[in-house]
Amino acid sequence: MHALVVREPFATLIVMGHKKVETRRYPPPKDRLYERIGIVACNGSKSYLIGSCVIRGWFEYSGREEWDFGRRQHLIQPNTEYDWTDTASRRFGWLLSIHEMDEQATPFQIVSPNPWQKIPEEIKQWT
Repeated sequence: MHALVVREPFATLIVMGHKKVETRRYPPPKDRLYERIGIVACNGSKSYLIGSCVIRGWFEYSGREEWDFGRRQHLIQPNTEYDWTDTASRRFGWLLSIHEMDEQATPFQIVSPNPWQKIPEEIKQWT
């Protein structure tokens, strides 16, 4: 099973079911669609596996107007580091569902800069 590394506060918002769309500059891998994935919350120095969700589809934003209209779903605030810029090449929205938050966060060692991480076998509830 795989997990997606997401910066806080967005990771917690995903597993709580408040963030319905994850935004990236690329579409999700086809082999991750409709699969339960773990969500790893990263705050820069520590990372925790905090829950899961399912990516049920994706779309490409057509422009700033569509991006701004979707703020209630992706929860990115205006004029922040993840906000729309006219110089960004492309933006994609990953549709999230079946959000689950674990009762207890599990420390997670990120092993590469890739946002997709394999969940180690020693984390029994996830393998």
